[in-house]
Amino acid sequence: AAGEKPEKEEKPPEYTVACDARLDSADAGERKVLCSFRLFTEWPDHVRLDLATASPDLRVTVQKAPLHISIADGTKRYGEPADLKHIRMESSPAVSVSGFVRDASGKEMIPQGFVLPEIDVDPAVLDQWSPIYDTEEEAKSGRIRVKEYRDALILKRDAQGRICGEATGNYAFCDTPGGPGSSGGSVRIERAPLLQGVSYEVYGENAAGSREGNGTLIVPYGTTVRVEPVPGQGYNTGAKFTNLKSDGTFRFRLEKRDKNGMLAADSLEDTISCRVDGSVPRAAVTIGGVQASGSILFGASSAAVSVTVPEDGISGLESVRYRILSGGMDTDSVQAALAGREVLSASSEWRNISQNAMVNLSGEQICQVEVETRDLVGNTAISRSPVVVLDSEPPRIQITGVEDGSANASELRIRVQCQDAAFLPGSLKAEVTTQFGGMLPERYPGEETSGGASIRFGDFPRQKKADAVYRLSVSASDRAGNISRKQISFSVNRFGSSYSLADETAEQLRAFYHTSPFDVTFVEMNLDQVGSARVLLRCGERLTQLGSGSGLVVRASKGENGTLRYSYTVPASCFDQDGVYEVMLLTSDQAGNSSDSSAQRLPVRFAIDRTAPECLVSGIRPEGRYQEKELTAVIEIRDNLALGGAQAYVDSSMAVKMDAQQLQQENGILKLKLPQKEAWQTVQVHAVDEAGNETWTKEIPVYISAEDPQEAEDYRSTRLSAQQVEEARKELTTLWQKVSGTKLFFAPQTGTVGSVVGKSTLWKAPGNLLSDLPAADAGSREIPAAVTIEVPQKPKRRKFAWLIIPAGLSCGGIWCLKKGRFPRHRTYGRIK
Repeated sequence: AAGEKPEKEEKPPEYTVACDARLDSADAGERKVLCSFRLFTEWPDHVRLDLATASPDLRVTVQKAPLHISIADGTKRYGEPADLKHIRMESSPAVSVSGFVRDASGKEMIPQGFVLPEIDVDPAVLDQWSPIYDTEEEAKSGRIRVKEYRDALILKRDAQGRICGEATGNYAFCDTPGGPGSSGGSVRIERAPLLQGVSYEVYGENAAGSREGNGTLIVPYGTTVRVEPVPGQGYNTGAKFTNLKSDGTFRFRLEKRDKNGMLAADSLEDTISCRVDGSVPRAAVTIGGVQASGSILFGASSAAVSVTVPEDGISGLESVRYRILSGGMDTDSVQAALAGREVLSASSEWRNISQNAMVNLSGEQICQVEVETRDLVGNTAISRSPVVVLDSEPPRIQITGVEDGSANASELRIRVQCQDAAFLPGSLKAEVTTQFGGMLPERYPGEETSGGASIRFGDFPRQKKADAVYRLSVSASDRAGNISRKQISFSVNRFGSSYSLADETAEQLRAFYHTSPFDVTFVEMNLDQVGSARVLLRCGERLTQLGSGSGLVVRASKGENGTLRYSYTVPASCFDQDGVYEVMLLTSDQAGNSSDSSAQRLPVRFAIDRTAPECLVSGIRPEGRYQEKELTAVIEIRDNLALGGAQAYVDSSMAVKMDAQQLQQENGILKLKLPQKEAWQTVQVHAVDEAGNETWTKEIPVYISAEDPQEAEDYRSTRLSAQQVEEARKELTTLWQKVSGTKLFFAPQTGTVGSVVGKSTLWKAPGNLLSDLPAADAGSREIPAAVTIEVPQKPKRRKFAWLIIPAGLSCGGIWCLKKGRFPRHRTYGRIK
């Protein structure tokens, strides 16, 4: 109201003008600004005034929000390729991006379509063989420090240099390397593990060594083992272990050092296992087909050397080889070898052989086999065989002073010499012998040298009885077992011809009695031709003269030294009659010397006897019956020349036996007393002469009884005759010699025979019943008589007995008895 004073002065109201402005879009780029204004006061009783004005044409540019990129650090093993495949990131994710708009909760909102940028390895900073350690730092301070390769990991860019990835429309990756918008990743190099054969190799000293299946290295004793890097694997320094004396496991690292010796890289620790092989098996060298003499071996034409090498249980054998050491084959060399002196040298190159091999030696030489064994780690061993002398040549024998086949009338001094490089001391033997008569020369002590020996004989005595045919036998041997023998025949003929007998004739005349005739041959040796020769042959009162062309066969030959040799043969047809023969040779030479075989003590006397003795039995007659207490049978035995013995058998058992001297004393009379017996008795006589002709009388059955013998039954044979028993005994002895010691297999059969009494004892078993024997007619058969001879197979062992059954029976033959039972029938021979 006008003119009224207000109670209190009021302050004027305050007005505020507000402008609201916004962009027409929230995206980056050039945007229009939209704005509006308001005028208002806080006083409520004042009028609110809104002013509407036209919006100005305002435009702004909205820039993209920068995104900060962080790359994590990583590690790489030394020697691996410098690529992302071999980089091990220390945190995840490898790439992180920040700078996104956050929501009300403060969480960054990653726009749709966003793609993380990619990273790569900067080859200018990191490569495959980048060192682990900072060699410059070590050179400066002496400290070894792991080198860090900063910004080795960088953002990957396309061909236009843009970062690979998608930031979307409202964001942009910071593309300034090292700038505030991004940070690169660092890389550290780590030690790498080792692999034998790829990163390194292990060698023994001088390349000696081998490997087991588990990779363990086998090396010689006291050797050095080297671990050497494989070229191109990033290392240039290995390890070395010296003077290994026991098995063990060794740790090491490989290193790479620069030209100044600074450590650039090393490996993770690795180990190797070593096994020490201190020796190689030695070969066993033995020689067969030789004989020891002294300290060395001797062989004849060849020797077989056996080489045997045991298995090497550690590294294994690499090679076995041999060579031959040899020397000259002469007396001095052999004696030097026997004395143990070195006389051999290598005569062949080394030759490889198997672990078990044979080496043959041959030729005339002194030799030794040397064998070298080598294992896979280089250990070697040498083995040698004994020294062996191969000597295939027998000793050389030389006889001087006499020629083979010579007739000698002048002085005769014989010398025997023997030479051999390997002569066996004491082996030279020389002996002068003669068939009949003669006088041996004096023998002087022998002389021996290292390579031979000699023996000398004096002259033969100048006596008539010294004229004879002599034989000089010489033998010698060497240490190799070679034997030389030489034999010559000669005659000493200072008093005419010398006689001898052919070897066949001399052999026949060793016995006086003969059952068949034979040729008689004289041998005459003379320096001159024999003018005439004749043979006188006497048999009883008959005297026959034989000459050349009239029954006497004469042959003449001439030796190389001019000695004449004559042989005079009286054919066997001249001795076709029984009797005692005397044969004498008479000859004369052109010089007028006459001689005969009797004067030269060369008697030829023998008997031809082809007639068996005769036996005359008196006092009993066949199947005679006598009523007597005792009866004496008189047996007269006669022979055309000389009796050898006689036996009388009663009931096939020997009752009386007389030898040649007893028969001569009794004028061939044999008396046999026969006692009474209530049974038939049989008498049989056997006689033999000195030539071996024999006679058996027929069995004479007699019945002698104190009662009336006419009441006795007629005689019937119940046993084998004595002749059958003796012939069976001979045949059985021959059979036993054939089957003795052999094993006979039989199946048992029935039958009882009783027991055998003692060894080689005849046992009579009349009337035994044998059943179930294989026979032409089956069934039982009573055997009238049987005879056995017990012959043990071996001493003190189970005994066997032989049963001989007459062949007249269907089961006849030879049977073997064991434990009193009959075996299956086996006919080993027939008894007639």
